[in-house]
Amino acid sequence: MAFTFTDLNKLNLNALNEVISLTVGLAGEISQGITVMNGIPNGTPVVSLTAADKALRKSAGCNGEYFYNSVTDKVKYYQHAPIELPIEICLQSLWGKMVAKGINLDDNFSETELAGFIQSEVLKVLEADLLRLAWLDGNVEVSATGYGIFTNGGIIKQYKDSTMTEKVLALTTDGVLTALRGAIDAQRPDTLDNSEFFVTSNVMRLYKNLLQTRDNSVAQSDIVDGRPVYYFEGYKINELRHVSNAATADGSDTAFIAFTPKDNIQIALESAGTVIAPFIQDAKSRNYYSQTLFAADAMLVAPEKMQLWLTARA
Repeated sequence: MAFTFTDLNKLNLNALNEVISLTVGLAGEISQGITVMNGIPNGTPVVSLTAADKALRKSAGCNGEYFYNSVTDKVKYYQHAPIELPIEICLQSLWGKMVAKGINLDDNFSETELAGFIQSEVLKVLEADLLRLAWLDGNVEVSATGYGIFTNGGIIKQYKDSTMTEKVLALTTDGVLTALRGAIDAQRPDTLDNSEFFVTSNVMRLYKNLLQTRDNSVAQSDIVDGRPVYYFEGYKINELRHVSNAATADGSDTAFIAFTPKDNIQIALESAGTVIAPFIQDAKSRNYYSQTLFAADAMLVAPEKMQLWLTARA
């Protein structure tokens, strides 16, 4: 059965020729929305140390004995999942568009401008899908959506599986303000300065209402490289547009606010980079194929270093 891009990215694409005119608009979203780590071998350990509060006590003098033993270490291991991206295209279905664009279609398709163009465009879709899965994988029913890519699921699922408990987000301006303040107040003091907000688009829209409020003193925006960058009480807010659209389309939690150091949320690729494999021609047809294989894993290193607010599912 031919592979369709609707299965790949939930953007309602019916064929590869629609990808030619598609720009996902990621624009650095994957690097803003998670820590991307390349060249991480399978089974690499990640160690985190956690110390409990109240380490001091009053000295009992020279004969007193007291040892602080409330430092615990946790070890996690990257468990890379094999991921495949099979693509099938018919060159003739792209002919008119490519001639209009002035791209030459010679017999050696794998070396034409078109092959390189398709590879670069599909790579954008792949990156967007990796970001979606890194946050949402395992957060919806596998049978209904085809999720279940990463061994331990995405960031939200790993948080829910931990001893931490997410809080309920009311999708109103006041609810967003309460959640933003609550996340800061509840964050661990040793990780607070490095923490950032990661929010869905509907949360971002309500946050922008705060900027217009006359008595606002906590929501700020700045212009960096000609684009607005948003902060709340000095902490950066990263909007996850593609994750938000996918969550709404797939029936997952439709809004969330996560507050964590960025190095606490990771997606690891086993190879140094992920590229679309060259296209090869089918010996019996005019179709061309590309079978891209790679390994990846998503990890929430220390759930206790993240505050999560979610809307309740309908």
